[in-house]
Amino acid sequence: ANLIDYVIDLSNQTGNKDSMYFMYDYMINNDQLREKFDFIIFDTIPTTTVYTNNCLVASDYLIMPTQTEQDSIDNLVRMLDYAELIKRNYNKDLNIEGIVAYLIDINDKTTAVSLLDELYADYPTLMFKNYIKDSRVVKRWGREGLTRHKPYDKVIRDMYVTVVEEFLERM
Repeated sequence: ANLIDYVIDLSNQTGNKDSMYFMYDYMINNDQLREKFDFIIFDTIPTTTVYTNNCLVASDYLIMPTQTEQDSIDNLVRMLDYAELIKRNYNKDLNIEGIVAYLIDINDKTTAVSLLDELYADYPTLMFKNYIKDSRVVKRWGREGLTRHKPYDKVIRDMYVTVVEEFLERM
């Protein structure tokens, strides 16, 4: 089945105006994807769109990345509130597992490290201990990918592995 078939089927079954929030959840359950896969990962930008709504409604866990920039932190606060709203009204099983600091310039003591400290103070239980440091390697992944033979690629990969391991511990 394709996405259009799911939307039509779901709309016919529910007649609910909020049914557009449940497309992914319907697909996952209808195709028994939870039984076929250990993890189903949705990667979305932190905005309040139908796509994000669907991801939150269909998810068991939520991890929110944020950069140590004031705009990113302001968006994080709004998304935390929004995720709580979705949890309360549409997906009571959604676990907000935490916040991962991303692209942190650890040499920028005046802004980045100071905002990172504020995040740890404001969200002590939600903040992951591990974070992703700023790096040209991280920024070029989309185009070049990672290698196994470049030493610095391994260092960067290890940062991500520690974040994943921390997430698995939190689960």
